[in-house]
Amino acid sequence: MNSVDKYVEDVKRREAISTTGIGDGVAIPHAKSPWVNTPTVIVGKSEKGIEWESLDDEPVNMVFLIAVPDGEGNEHLKILQILAVSLMDDDFKAEIEKANDKKVIEELLLQRTEM
Repeated sequence: MNSVDKYVEDVKRREAISTTGIGDGVAIPHAKSPWVNTPTVIVGKSEKGIEWESLDDEPVNMVFLIAVPDGEGNEHLKILQILAVSLMDDDFKAEIEKANDKKVIEELLLQRTEM
C-alpha cells in the first residue's frame, strides 16, 4: 500500500455513501483506491464491540476491510460476495470469532475462495 492515510480517506468516502455495517456484529468496509497495490482483506475483531452505523443499529465485533487497487475491475465485489455468503454460515462465523491467530483466519478465508 502506497499510503495508508489516503486509503483510509477513500474508505471513509465510500462509507459516507452507505454503511457497510451489515448487521449481526459484522462490517465490511471497502474501497477501490490508487493507493492500494494488491487486493487485500484485513480482519479486525473486538470483544467489546465498535460503534458503527449498521443495519441493525448494533455494535460491530468483526470488521473485514477490503482494499483493492483501482484497476482491478470488480474484484472487490467478488471478495465482498465471498465474505457475505461465508458469514451467513454460522459455523464459519464462529470459527472466525474464536480464532486468535492470523494464520488460522487467513486459512479459513482462503478455504472460502477455493469453494
